[in-house]
Formats: sequence, C-alpha cells, structure tokens
Amino acid sequence: IVARISTTSVDREGDVVLPSGLKLTDYKKNPVVLLNHDNGSLPIGRALSVKRTSDAVIAKVQFAERPPEHPITAEWIPDTILSLFKQKILRAFSVGFMPTDMRDATDKDRTKYGDTARRIITQTKMPSLSRLPSLRHG
Repeated sequence: IVARISTTSVDREGDVVLPSGLKLTDYKKNPVVLLNHDNGSLPIGRALSVKRTSDAVIAKVQFAERPPEHPITAEWIPDTILSLFKQKILRAFSVGFMPTDMRDATDKDRTKYGDTARRIITQTKMPSLSRLPSLRHG
C-alpha cells in the first residue's frame, strides 16, 4: 500500500513536523514498519520506498506475509492491520522519529499551519532498529 506517514498538520501536542527536515539515512539501512512505534516487537512490514513532498512523507509499504508454519487459527497481525486499512477503519499511519532541531511557532507559522501550532520541528531522524535484540538460532 501507499500511505502518508507524516504531514504538516498540527499534531495533538501542537507540533508541526517539516518533511524537508526528515533524515532517512539510518532508517534506509533497515526500513522496517512497526506497529505503534513499538521497537520491542517484531515488525509488521517494510518500507519499499519513502519520499517527501512539500507537505507530507509518503511510504510504499509491503506487509509481512504469513509464514506457512504460522498456525492458521492464530492471528497474523500484519494481515489484521492491512485489512483494517483497506476497510478504512485504520485511516492513518505515522512515522516514528526523534526531533533533532525545533523552534517555537511564529505568527507566520500559525497563519500557515493553524492557530494551534506551538512548535515547528525542523530536523528529525528516523532511527534504525539495530537496537532490537538479536534473533539467534539455537
């Protein structure tokens, strides 16, 4: 699927994330998609591509296929998430990021993004997931 994973819309904290400031270098080394930014769980898919526009970050996502050995009666979370998205029940995705530079919103920013804008996040990075525990075959 292709989904917008970040926009310049004001979030519930009053932040605006500028797509131009998103650094993808580390993320592209391991472009996995996580459910709810939970890097302690297994990924549900991977980003085949990520591109920036002036007001959004768009990703092409491939969801993980159910392995043949996964019990047919057990839920396969990637299938569930994909189904919810196709039914328009799940309507948004978001990018997990770490702000590296931000500033207070100016009057000009509030005119452009809305009165609730408090901070403009000008530089961010998406972390690679090399912090995940190693999976070892025993």
